[in-house]
Formats: sequence, C-alpha cells, structure tokens
Amino acid sequence: MDVLPSEGYLTESESPDGNREIEEQISDFLMKIGSENYLLECQSYDDGSMAIRIAEYAFLVARQFAIWDIGHAMIPMPRFSIIYVKKTDKTPKSTTITFTFPDGQRVDYKAENIILVDFTKEYIVEKRLFPYIPFYVARYEKEYMETG
Repeated sequence: MDVLPSEGYLTESESPDGNREIEEQISDFLMKIGSENYLLECQSYDDGSMAIRIAEYAFLVARQFAIWDIGHAMIPMPRFSIIYVKKTDKTPKSTTITFTFPDGQRVDYKAENIILVDFTKEYIVEKRLFPYIPFYVARYEKEYMETG
C-alpha cells in the first residue's frame, strides 16, 4: 500500500448572502494498493453535494494516471468510498454517480459508504482496517475540543 499525495484545485461557490467565493478543495485520502487507486473521503454530516464532489475528486485522481495520445485517452477512475463519521436517518448506504453521454450511454459509478459509528475500534483492528483509524479518531473531535 502506498499513500499518494492528494491534489487540490480551486472551485467557485456561492455563499449564503449571494457572494461568490473561491475555495481550495482537496480530497481527504488517496492510496494505491497493487495497481488500484482508492479515494477515501471523510464526511461528518449528510451533504447533498457529496456525490458531485467525489466525481470531481475522482476525475482529478484519474487524470494523474491517464494515458493519452492523439485521438484517444484512457482515464482509469479510482475506487472510492465516503466515510461518514456520524450517522443520521438520511446517511446513504451507498453513493452513485451516473455519467450520461451524448450518444445515450449511461455508466453508474457506485460505491458502498463506510459508516464509522457502526465500527468499533476492536473491529477496525481485527479486520486490519488501519486507514480508517484517523477517521475513527475524528468522530471524537467535538468532545476533545470541549474538554481540551
């Protein structure tokens, strides 16, 4: 397993008062296991824009590993998963991004989400899910900040 650098990019968003803001977006965790790239994104709450952000991050990751020549490009999309630190009744069990093309093709890019409140620290260690440890610790951030 290799941890890869997470690339950032600038995006424009609209603030609640209608002003435009430029923000830097960086994916949370990118790793390579064998020949597969994995994009893990930590999310603390249900967010309607998560699927589109994953599509943006995944494309940036894929572009790093793309192979192209005149008239053709091979763009290897990474596997992805969203790690939800907290859970509500709206927290999705999976995320699907459907790409539609002008010729009518549709491709579903789907992954199961990880919901950390369903995992104990013992389970994480037993199953050797070590990349989840920083996300597991993050769920205690609020408590730490209140007592720290």
